[in-house]
Amino acid sequence: MHPWGKVRFDLEEGLVVVTTAAGLLPALDLVHGLAGRGVPPRDAKGRAMVKVMQGVFGHGVPDASAAFVATGPVPEAGRSDTLWWELSPARWPWA
Repeated sequence: MHPWGKVRFDLEEGLVVVTTAAGLLPALDLVHGLAGRGVPPRDAKGRAMVKVMQGVFGHGVPDASAAFVATGPVPEAGRSDTLWWELSPARWPWA
């Protein structure tokens, strides 16, 4: 547990971070730290292993897309929706 959110490990999904849009940047700092320790942000085929999505939708819940754009993720390549986002190599060169 961190002030900005929760981190857990899932056998299928890997590291799962739950945060608010305000906690997105500190969560991405965690990703930076892991990458600096040798945890690759992409698999051998070049697919993003770090993905971001808005987990709560509905009446009165603001769209988090602007927060994603401001902190570096871009819509996942090959998708026609903006549900899943991944780190942009243009902004995050190691991604």
